[in-house]
Amino acid sequence: SRTASRAARTTPLLDPPRHPGTARYRRPMTDSGPPRTVEAVRGDPLGGQARTVTTSEPGRHADLERELTRFLRRSRVTSAAIAEAVHPDLDVGSYTVLVTLSDLSARMPGGVRASDVAEALRLHKSTLSRTVAVLERLGLVERETSEQDARALNLSLTPSGRTSLDAAINARRRRVSEALTRWPTQDVDDLARLLAHLNDDLA
Repeated sequence: SRTASRAARTTPLLDPPRHPGTARYRRPMTDSGPPRTVEAVRGDPLGGQARTVTTSEPGRHADLERELTRFLRRSRVTSAAIAEAVHPDLDVGSYTVLVTLSDLSARMPGGVRASDVAEALRLHKSTLSRTVAVLERLGLVERETSEQDARALNLSLTPSGRTSLDAAINARRRRVSEALTRWPTQDVDDLARLLAHLNDDLA
């Protein structure tokens, strides 16, 4: 039968799956393209979906992807801890908005509107509006009339919001510095440069 034939042409890979609960199979070359590795991810904490990767992909790309996944997982845990340090009731999503507002404020002396933050994070305006309301309730963000347009409202961190965020960010930087203490200076510079390059390409 067609099903049996398809099963006969599917050979399990020898290398172990990348995630727990992952099944990987290699499909032979067909007229539609080169051999493929199909990875079906189940129970991935990052919500991964089934992926198709060509077997011609260099191994170093797979290694890089795996390490980036580990880094992102660790980053989420770290962000949650930092958010709690800023305010016990601050969640990761609201913390991300707060940090983005802080970064934009440094680059936009004329003031930051809600639409600027929404565009930077690719959030729907209604979603951002709810998050800003939470930040206002926590006393971390305030709205103020724009000096350039009296009809417009700008967002800014409150003095207490700025103090709490700066303290949390400084603590994070100290932890990173401690982790990189034994790294050669050139390695640290290269890592910063290459991550910036990757972020630019993925933007």
